[in-house]
Formats: sequence, C-alpha cells, structure tokens
Amino acid sequence: MPAISLLAEELRVGLPTIIGDLDLVFWWAIMYHRNVGGTAHSDHGAVTLNLWLTPDACNLDPSSGGLVLLDVKRTADMAVHEFSAPPYCVDYAERLTRGEQRVVPYRCNRALVFDSRTFHRPQAMAFDSTSAWTYRLGLTMTFDRLDVVRARLAQYFADDPEAAFRDARP
Repeated sequence: MPAISLLAEELRVGLPTIIGDLDLVFWWAIMYHRNVGGTAHSDHGAVTLNLWLTPDACNLDPSSGGLVLLDVKRTADMAVHEFSAPPYCVDYAERLTRGEQRVVPYRCNRALVFDSRTFHRPQAMAFDSTSAWTYRLGLTMTFDRLDVVRARLAQYFADDPEAAFRDARP
C-alpha cells in the first residue's frame, strides 16, 4: 500500500529519535463491529503507532473506546504467542500487573506512539453500530529492526523465514 509506506516514511522523518532507523514491520487496521474491548497483549516491534479514524460523533460515550496501557512489558526472550495470543498474554499481564494503568481517551485522528513491549488493550466502547461507517476503526503500525523481528519469529517459520512478511509489509 503506497499510502502506508508514505506514512511510515513521514513518521521516520518526523520522529527521528523514536522511529528514525526502524523499519515498518507490520501494519493492520481493525474495525470493531461490536462494542467490546480487547484483551491485554503486546505488539511485535519496538515502537507501535495507533491512529484512530472514526469521527468522534460516532462515539456515543466519549469516555469509552480508548486504549488502556498496562504497567507490564514483554521481555526480550518471550515467544510471540506468550505476548500476543490469548490466553498466554492475558495470563502474563494479569500475573505481573501491579494494578497501574493509563487510559488514553479515543479521539478521531489521535495518533498514539508507544513502546511495543507495553501490554495494552482497547477499552470497551459505545460506538454507533448502525453501519460500518460508524464502527470504531483504527490503524496500527509497528516499527523495529527486521533482524530482531526475524529472530523473534524464527521458531514459527523455520522452513520459510520470510513467510511472516509476505502480505504483512508494504
């Protein structure tokens, strides 16, 4: 996607001390068609950018729909399923939390940049559910060094190390 590549390049230029020398390793968009929160997890990468795209008028409760950042980080030696697949990641976060969290409220066009190792979860939400145009929509991009991500994924793609990157990167 040319637009995603262009955005990644603009972020590298605009945030040189945070993203400057990192590669865009994964990106995805999530549309929440049900007004439920998500489970605690950590992302692939060193830096995550979340960008919220649904107009604020579609959020029927402005105190909902944001992102909850937990006081737990993944370790460098964690396997992917331990930090990104329930129930492993949920159990890990629940076991290690001291109960501290920070909620970043939903606002359309808000970009949130944070340490990908931080466990986080989408807050429960109350978006207008009458149409796909009113559901909560977010774009997530993760940045890291490709060699680090390849090493992290090696056990899952031993026969074809590049398989994880097909269709996942611009």
